[in-house]
Amino acid sequence: MEIAISALLKPICILPLSQMVSKGLSRLELGHVLTEQNISRALCGNPEKAKSIADYFRYEKTEVFLNRDWIGVCEDSLSFITKLRNKRLLKEIPPEVEIKTDEHHGEVHQYSDTGRVLRPLLVDENLKKIALLKGSSVTFQDLLYKGIVEFIGAEEEEDRCTAWGIEYIFREEESKEPVKYSHYELNMSFSLGLSCRIIPFANHDHAKRVPYEEQGIGFLTTNPNIRVDTLSHQLYYPQRPLFRTVISDCFGNQNFYLVVMGQPLSLITSIGTMLLW
Repeated sequence: MEIAISALLKPICILPLSQMVSKGLSRLELGHVLTEQNISRALCGNPEKAKSIADYFRYEKTEVFLNRDWIGVCEDSLSFITKLRNKRLLKEIPPEVEIKTDEHHGEVHQYSDTGRVLRPLLVDENLKKIALLKGSSVTFQDLLYKGIVEFIGAEEEEDRCTAWGIEYIFREEESKEPVKYSHYELNMSFSLGLSCRIIPFANHDHAKRVPYEEQGIGFLTTNPNIRVDTLSHQLYYPQRPLFRTVISDCFGNQNFYLVVMGQPLSLITSIGTMLLW
């Protein structure tokens, strides 16, 4: 089976932020930067309106939010979430819509706004459809349309149980206490950030070695004299390591930089790097 990856997917490595906001995981590697999607109230599961605040507390209903705006309530949050996610797999709502449940606060959140980074994951319940595609040329959009691959954001990923790879299916059968996974990584290497992927034998190194390995790159940027960040150090005489990884050969080109800041609902990019791209 031949798969052509869409041009919308670019390698994105996001570092953890100091603010307590879910902007993405440090292990993000394959991502999709989202533009805003229009989603009507009818496609949101038609949550009912509470007549009063007292009516909401009396029946202990779950609040429903769309892009952080309150739109109604629902009685059974589990069936409500299941119905919405089935609609997303059937493409009745855009696949980029993120659905998140917060049982602690009794809330259901739906996100269709801009500035969210999504990761493609294999859906457990639709893996059998891959056998039907054997011998045919398949694009990434075909996998997305058939529900084999699903976009999952940072908020929704907290509700999902994701395995490191598809080989964990066989480990479930051999285990005495099998874990029910909902999604699988496309490849185990996608779980690592850029800093980890340039370290040979990273699974045998201490975690503190990852920041130190950034110094082995030499000059990360073309404007080190005017930069104000202190996240890296420059080596005047960088040495070539004895062992290298495949990702090490990808450096030295003009790269597109995505800057993620603590300002909500925004993506800030560098116009200069876009012109060089």
